[in-house]
Amino acid sequence: MALHALLCLELRGEVEGPLKILKDIDVKLLSLLHVKLDRERSLAICDLLLPEGLSAEELCERLKAAEGVRGIYALRVERNSPVPLLTCEFYFLGSKALIVPFILVREALKSFYSELGTAGRALVFGIGRRMGEAFRRIMGTGRLREDIERLLEGLKALGLCEEYEVSRNGHRVKIWGLLECVNAAEPGKANSELLRGLMSGIACSILSRDVAYIEERCIAKGNEYCEFKLREVGGSR
Repeated sequence: MALHALLCLELRGEVEGPLKILKDIDVKLLSLLHVKLDRERSLAICDLLLPEGLSAEELCERLKAAEGVRGIYALRVERNSPVPLLTCEFYFLGSKALIVPFILVREALKSFYSELGTAGRALVFGIGRRMGEAFRRIMGTGRLREDIERLLEGLKALGLCEEYEVSRNGHRVKIWGLLECVNAAEPGKANSELLRGLMSGIACSILSRDVAYIEERCIAKGNEYCEFKLREVGGSR
C-alpha cells in the first residue's frame, strides 16, 4: 500500500538539498509549498509518496542529513490517501497558488499548535502575515475595509466561513462559521492564527504601522462568532 507523508521542513535558505535526497532515495514529490520567512529561513511543506520499505521515520532521518535543514515535522502520514495531501496548481484571481484540502490544513495547524505550542502559533501567524502582505500587493486597493472584505469574500466563496461583518474603518471584524476555529486543538482558547495573520499583514501594509488583529471572541471558546479587533502591537491577546 502506498504511504503518503506530509512533512514540514524548516530550512536555512533554499530547498535544493532536501530535494536531491528525495530523488536519490526514490521518494516521489507530489506537491511542494515553499514559503520564505526571511532572508535566512524558509519552510517547505512536501507531499511525498514513499517507496516500498521506507518508513516516514527513516525518511526524516535521511532528510536531517541534508544541507540547510534546521528541523522536520511530520504533519500527517497515511496509507492509500485518496488524493494527494497537497493537490494541483491553479490560478486564483490571476495569482498562482496551491489548492490545499482545508481539513488537512486544519490538521497541520493542530499539529503545529500541539507539538510546538506558542512557537507553532507564532510561526503560523507569521506565515499568515506575509501572505496578507502579498495579498495587499497583488490584489489590494489600499483601503483597509475594502481589502479585508475582499479577502473574506474569497474565504466565503471557498466555504471557509459562513458570514462576516467589517466595521466602517476596518478595525473590527466579525466572522461566523470560521473553519479554522472548528474542532480547535485547544477548546476554550481563541484559536485563529492564520486568518488573523492574513488580516494583520494587510493592515500593516496599508497603514505602514506595526499592528495586529487580536481575537477577542472565538467559536472555540463557545462564542457565537469570532471577533477580531485591530491594535497596535504590544496589546494583550
